[in-house]
Amino acid sequence: MASPIPLPIRQAILERMRLHEDVATIAHTLHLCPRTVRNLIRRFRQQPQAINPSYRAGPGRGQRCQALYDRVVAMRQEHPCWGAGYIRVRLTRLGLGEVPSERTLQRWLRQEQQPPAAPGRRPAAQTTRATQPHQGWQMDAAEQFRLKNQQGVCWLRLVDEHSGAFLGTTVFPPVLLGSRRRGGGSAATASGFCPLGPAAEHPCGQWQAVGVVE
Repeated sequence: MASPIPLPIRQAILERMRLHEDVATIAHTLHLCPRTVRNLIRRFRQQPQAINPSYRAGPGRGQRCQALYDRVVAMRQEHPCWGAGYIRVRLTRLGLGEVPSERTLQRWLRQEQQPPAAPGRRPAAQTTRATQPHQGWQMDAAEQFRLKNQQGVCWLRLVDEHSGAFLGTTVFPPVLLGSRRRGGGSAATASGFCPLGPAAEHPCGQWQAVGVVE
């Protein structure tokens, strides 16, 4: 919304209107838009005393909702990387009614001396993956799936990390692995599994499986 016309210019328009100057002359002399002069003259004729601006306060002006203000500040403090635009998206999803504009949220955060969020996207995490087949395997486990006959099944699947090829899948009913030993460490190997020894870290950063289904 544009700034209101200053009071001295309004008074000059009112005086020239009383001198019966036309709209085009007043607008040219005071460097105003003819439509602005025409609207003010119409207002002065209807309400001669209404010379002061009467703009309504917008959503971000006047008395603000303190609860919403506190929530915006708290969200920035909990998530310093969130910008005002993303905070506004989060507030909209919460269904809190009318949400102020992004510029208003930026002004609120500046009032609380909150530093601006870092521009751009966050850098992607650096991961080391296998560069050739069988350099590293990944194990995928799924459990408690119900078949059409209501039988519960689980499965283990080995996938080659480099090629994505399925190396094998074993389907079996749910197996009770037993409780943890009191002194720490895992319990005995459950029936249906054969131990492979203690876990060891793979050179690619993966951990080898400690057991497979027989």
